[in-house]
Amino acid sequence: MKTARTWYLRTLLVTLLLTTAVQAIRVIVSYQAVHLGATPVELGVLGASFAALALFAAVPAGRLADRFGEALFMASGTALIAATGIALVFAHNIAALVAMLAIVGLGQTLATVALQTLVANAGGDKDHGARFGGTTVMVSLGQAIGPAMAASLWQGGQGTTVALTASAAIAVTGSIVAATLARVPTTARGEDLATRAATLPAVRKVLRVRGMGEAMFASLAVLSTVDVLVTYLPAFGESRGITPRTVGLLLAARAIASMTTRLLIGVLARGFGPHRLLVLSIACAAAALGLLPAIGSVPVLFMLMVLIGLGLGLGQPLTMAWVAGRAPAGLRGTALGVRLSGNRLGQLSVPVAVGAVAGATGIAAIFLTLCGMLAGSALLVARKPFDRA
Repeated sequence: MKTARTWYLRTLLVTLLLTTAVQAIRVIVSYQAVHLGATPVELGVLGASFAALALFAAVPAGRLADRFGEALFMASGTALIAATGIALVFAHNIAALVAMLAIVGLGQTLATVALQTLVANAGGDKDHGARFGGTTVMVSLGQAIGPAMAASLWQGGQGTTVALTASAAIAVTGSIVAATLARVPTTARGEDLATRAATLPAVRKVLRVRGMGEAMFASLAVLSTVDVLVTYLPAFGESRGITPRTVGLLLAARAIASMTTRLLIGVLARGFGPHRLLVLSIACAAAALGLLPAIGSVPVLFMLMVLIGLGLGLGQPLTMAWVAGRAPAGLRGTALGVRLSGNRLGQLSVPVAVGAVAGATGIAAIFLTLCGMLAGSALLVARKPFDRA
C-alpha cells in the first residue's frame, strides 16, 4: 500500500536528482571546453556528443522497459552518470570531454525513458497531462539548480573537482531512490504482446499514428533549443564579458520560468486548450530568442530568458501527453522511446548545425537559427489537432 501511495513522489525525486546532476555536468563541461580554447564548431560537436549514443539507445530502452520493467533502467542510468561525473575530473582535452559527455547522455536516456514509461503506465490512464506536468516541473527545477550550483562551484576551473563530485553524489542518490521503484504495479505491461514481438514493426505502428510526427518534431525543437542554450550561453557570456555565475543564473531563470508554466499547465490548458497552448508557447520562445542577440543589458537578458523559459516550459509535458495518449497501451514505452530518439536526433544535429553557423557568422547567429526552427515547429503543430486516439 505504501508503494502505491508514494511511487509518484519517488519518481519526481529521481527526476529532480537526475536532471540536477546532468545539467550541472553539462555546464561544467561547456566551461571546461571554453577554457581549453574550443571553437564554436568544437562546441557544437561537444553539444551534439550528448546525443550520440543516446540516439540509438532510446527505442531499445523503451522496448525493454515495456517488457521487463522500468526501475532497472532508472537505477543503471543514474549510476552511469555518477561514474562519468567522477571520470570527467581527469578529462583535460576536447576529445575526452566529447567522449564523456556522450556517456552522460546515454545514462540520461536510459533513466528518462524508464521514468516516462513508469509515469505513463502506473496510476491508470487518466491524468497523463497532470502527471507528465509534475515530472517536467522537476525537470525545470533540476535545470535551475544544476547550472546555478555548477557555476557557483566552478570558478576558472578551480572548483571543477568539487562541482563534478557534487554532481556525481546527486546522481548516486537518484540511483538509490530509483531502485525502490522496482515493485510499482503498472497497467500496460504484459498487454498486447503480439504487437511487441519485434522492434521495427512496433516503431512503424507508432509512427503511423496520426499527429505523432508533429508532436515529436515539436518536442525535438524545444529540447534542442534548451540544449543549445546550455552549450552556447557560456560562450555568449564570455564574448559579452558576463561572469560564469551570471550565466548560471540566466540559465536558472529560464528553468524557473519553465517550472512556473508547468505548475500552471492544468489551468492554462483548460483556458486555451492544449493544442493552442502548445502553439502559443513555442511561438513566444521563438520571438524572445530572435531578440536575444541584440541585447547587451544583463537585466534585459534576464527578462528575455524568462520569456524563453515560459515558452519552452510547456513543450515537453504537452508533447509527452500527446504521444502517450495516442500510443497503444502496450506500446507506450516504445512510443516514448521513439519520441526520445527524435529528441536525441535533434540534440545530435542541431548543435552541429548551429555551430557551423556560428563558425561562419558568430555566436549571435545561433539564437536567430533557433528562432527560425521554433517558428517552423509552431506552424507545423498548428496544422494538426491535439486529440487523443
